[in-house]
Amino acid sequence: MQVNTVPNVIAILSPLSLVILTTLLLTLIYFVFKDKGLPPGSVGRPYFGFSPFMNNTNCHLKLHEIKQKYGEISSFTCTGKLYINLGSIKATREALIHKSDFFGDRVTDCGLMSYVFMNGIAFIIGEHWKVARKFFPSAMKERDANSIKSRIAGSLYDSIKSTIDDLKAKKGEPINLIELFTTKCNTILRLTLFGEVGITEQQIKKFNE
Repeated sequence: MQVNTVPNVIAILSPLSLVILTTLLLTLIYFVFKDKGLPPGSVGRPYFGFSPFMNNTNCHLKLHEIKQKYGEISSFTCTGKLYINLGSIKATREALIHKSDFFGDRVTDCGLMSYVFMNGIAFIIGEHWKVARKFFPSAMKERDANSIKSRIAGSLYDSIKSTIDDLKAKKGEPINLIELFTTKCNTILRLTLFGEVGITEQQIKKFNE
């Protein structure tokens, strides 16, 4: 009697019900094996993943929570994209040295600017970006080394020192590195390209806010 239970149930179900059950089963199997071999992490919402809980203001705090819960290396998804959270300098170093094939490229972005300027230097990806990354630092170093030493060395050192001081002031607490480094890197780029233009870093930051 028990042997015939499954065939009897299948015979009772309509073709539509069988299709729905098969789809649900295949979907379940897919999600079970999709994350096999990945670091542990938060599942979040379907497709949206962890994005409903994270924004530019609290992302560093949320990533710190993920690190405390799942360890230095964890994973999560946002709008269908997989992200690996490297929660320490040691983990980042190991990833860049031993897993450079996976972590050596820049993040692809989905936005209007990246679509319009997809072949531009600021948005290229893959092998072209790696070539440009090697070429431009050396070219700028040769071209601007003397100019930087003579004109803006003091301002650059002050900006770098300010960055270090801001990091030390946190005393190991979570910090929004994206916001900090965006401000500091923009300052260094501005000084390198245009020199002193009569406006301070704090004035620009206040204007942007």
